[in-house]
Amino acid sequence: MNPVASIWYGVDPLAEKFPVYFGYSYCYGNPTVFIDYKGKYPTKKEAAKLANHIYDGKAGDIVDG
Repeated sequence: MNPVASIWYGVDPLAEKFPVYFGYSYCYGNPTVFIDYKGKYPTKKEAAKLANHIYDGKAGDIVDG
């Protein structure tokens, strides 16, 4: 990954496990908010942040894909 040039050199290793999020499984479909440098599952803090965002009545502003 080259974050300066916004170039990714590989496919998300979890893309097949979570097809609903397409190529952004590592961040549950929201690469601008959730960052996972290893390309695996989000941290507990990131998952809690996403859950809080959804259950705080803000689910409508998260876009899939």
